Amino acid sequence: MANSRPILIYHAIFAFAVVFDAVSWWDALLTQNIIQAGSLVLFNLMLVAYTIIQYFQHKGLMDGMTDSTMDHFITESKPLEFALIAAVSTVSVILIALAYPIHNLFSWGFYERLGADVQIRRLNLNYLFLMTLLKLDFFFFISYTVSMVTLVLTHHRLGDTLRIAITLPLSIIIIALGFFGVMRENKPASLAFFVGLVLGIAYLIFEVIFKTLQMGQLDDPYVNSRPFLYFFEAVLLILILLTLGYGIRCYRNYNRGLREAHRQSIRIPAHMAQAGEQGFGSDSGRRRLLNRPQFQDIRPLSNVEID
Repeated sequence: MANSRPILIYHAIFAFAVVFDAVSWWDALLTQNIIQAGSLVLFNLMLVAYTIIQYFQHKGLMDGMTDSTMDHFITESKPLEFALIAAVSTVSVILIALAYPIHNLFSWGFYERLGADVQIRRLNLNYLFLMTLLKLDFFFFISYTVSMVTLVLTHHRLGDTLRIAITLPLSIIIIALGFFGVMRENKPASLAFFVGLVLGIAYLIFEVIFKTLQMGQLDDPYVNSRPFLYFFEAVLLILILLTLGYGIRCYRNYNRGLREAHRQSIRIPAHMAQAGEQGFGSDSGRRRLLNRPQFQDIRPLSNVEID
């Protein structure tokens, strides 16, 4: 019975991943976030890897259970797990095929919202990278913490319980500081966010070393969870380093006009509607987008002359 608990947790994480993937795709299409769309293609490839790891982990957890009920469960679940791997792999291939047309469509969205100012577009690209990384951080932080729940449910270790109780709320607070800091260009919040990321790196390194030292012991609490935990820890370390790098780049770009450009892009829907009617691919549409005034040249709405 204890061995079945990790399986339920891993299946719950996968279900959460599918929901996160669907919501993130909807958000990427709604906001025309080209970086988020590209990262979700990679995220789907990670889901393929996760389903494969899940299959072998499931197989290892069930070794030694020979009662007829469990044998029947294993026999019935294997075809479903293979079907799951095939389905996720197929979706990933389709998304890879759609990546190029989505890239072209969203590229024109940059002109639609921000015009042809190269500096503002570069600042916005860093901003989109950081926003995407923060969303991925949220998913992997939560999933990693939930995966640690298997240790509490199975071994009832006080140390694991305390780490979960501390890391879950701290992870949410750190990510919230990241969103608030970059969206409001708030330097104190961003600095606190950077400190939290550094602490997160130190914590993950500690967890990797601690789990490795427990390997081979008779009372090894990670024997059934180590592959999943290593997977999440490796991905999290990479994401945190990337988030820290892009966070610092965005921090250095505060008060350089990006926030004002975002505000202006919301206040000029008439240009977007007319360009959409003419088509992004037409010559007239391109001329209109390229000749569009930049945010610093746009006057208040009451003084704007509508074509």
